[in-house]
Amino acid sequence: MWSDNPVNQKVAVRMLEKLGYHADVAANGAEAVEALSRKEYSAVLMDVQMPEMDGYEATAEIRDREGASRRTAIIAMTANAMSGERERALRAGMDDYVSKPVKAENLGAVLERWALPPGEANFLEDARDGAPPDTPLLDRSVLDGLRELSVPGEPDILAELVGLFLEDAPPRLEALRAALDEGDARRVKEAAHALKGSSSNMGASRMAEICARLEEAGTLGDLIEAPDLLKRLETEFAQARSALEGEVS
Repeated sequence: MWSDNPVNQKVAVRMLEKLGYHADVAANGAEAVEALSRKEYSAVLMDVQMPEMDGYEATAEIRDREGASRRTAIIAMTANAMSGERERALRAGMDDYVSKPVKAENLGAVLERWALPPGEANFLEDARDGAPPDTPLLDRSVLDGLRELSVPGEPDILAELVGLFLEDAPPRLEALRAALDEGDARRVKEAAHALKGSSSNMGASRMAEICARLEEAGTLGDLIEAPDLLKRLETEFAQARSALEGEVS
């Protein structure tokens, strides 16, 4: 299925494949609910922030439709690794929680608790999400983890992900600028959240941290510092682009 964040989608699906699972992808909560009405899944990886219907709303709808007849395991995925986020997910009817950027070992441990063994399980993934001077431009551990997702005989997964990220990020930066020009705090929050997720998944640590500050500004409705943050974000993206291209050249 189509996803509006190809980097996050590709990383998650490849992780599941490396763990031995098969995954279908839904672009938003409404598609996830519809997919579950057509097919049974062992588990759902539910991004809590999605367009049209967020992860909490989708979970409530799924639980309402299931009734007492069955219960599909729903695992929350969020870039907001804050205290209380796991409890909120559980209260919403989800069964477990993983924070982004997702590590393969963490995802595997969660799936062992809730899903059938690899090869027997189907998954549905909802793929929708200023840096301190000592924050590295690129997180080496994230890049190494992405390289480990490569499959012998297939194109280099890191090169493919870098290409997707470098294609996906510029329009998201444009969306951020347009939202700022119009003073639309909600759109600033949404655009920053989406770019934060893909930046984290690519190990672009400084970009992710600036996006987090822009997301917070949008959440609070305080955009005074947002133009300066966006300028810094654009500078960080230029540097990250060069560094990532160097990683795969």
